[in-house]
Amino acid sequence: MHESLIGLLNIFIFGYLIKTVFKMQFKLSIFISFIIIWVLFLNVNPYEYEQNKFSILSYIPSKYIPTMNMLKYANINNLEYPVIFKPVKCSKIGKGVEVIHNIHDSIKYLNNNNINEIMVQTFVPYENEVGILYEKKIISMVIKKSKDSNIMTSCHGNVACEDITSLTTQKLNNVIKEISNHIPNFNVGRYDIKYKDLTSLLEGKDFYILEANGTMGFDLRKSNLQYGGIPSIYYIERWFIYRQFQGFINIMTLNGYNPMQLIQIMMITIYNTIICMDWEKLFAIYS
Repeated sequence: MHESLIGLLNIFIFGYLIKTVFKMQFKLSIFISFIIIWVLFLNVNPYEYEQNKFSILSYIPSKYIPTMNMLKYANINNLEYPVIFKPVKCSKIGKGVEVIHNIHDSIKYLNNNNINEIMVQTFVPYENEVGILYEKKIISMVIKKSKDSNIMTSCHGNVACEDITSLTTQKLNNVIKEISNHIPNFNVGRYDIKYKDLTSLLEGKDFYILEANGTMGFDLRKSNLQYGGIPSIYYIERWFIYRQFQGFINIMTLNGYNPMQLIQIMMITIYNTIICMDWEKLFAIYS
């Protein structure tokens, strides 16, 4: 919710500046402001049309990701349980993500979820999980902890978080940067990672990337319970401004979408927003 409010505030501020400079009606300036910010966000990670949660992970070297496949190419009778089922699309805040322990869980999941594309990941037994925000380098690291769940999404509800950004090492930064360079057009995002222990993680070893969230992968520090008020707003605003900056740089250096591609991408994101009932889908072809 904070992201939505701050996003709207940015649109109104930018709209007011446009109104003042170009002497136009405020409603028109707000509309232009929204279009500009929308275009900038879409050009942050200018992925190809077919990219999704599964295909993005597929670019990462296999030693850093769990074994995975699309369910339509697997047989639930032959899966090595436990596994994780995840929707490829419309999976905001862990929606539809479940640990599947046996074939009965598989059948129950398929009966209860009207999902066309499901990916299957080998269950990673490590108990430790961290969210790493990447913007050409590691920007933040936030540990996620839960006493009663193996699926930890963001820092709310039963998930407590701890900021360990200050512990970032050059070794880990180099490994994360090398991994990121394997993903085409990946400039910013947040990795959700399970790791053996903190010592090995900081050495860049013994971890698995569960998800590579793209443009809309938020900085988890913004909802960390040890922060609040102005610090939280700062982390969200910094996140927002950097994405506008990266989108602008990509457009200026001709590394973004060309006009015809952009129109196509905009139509796809409108469709995804409606189908998923999720405003975030408007601002990235894969969030």
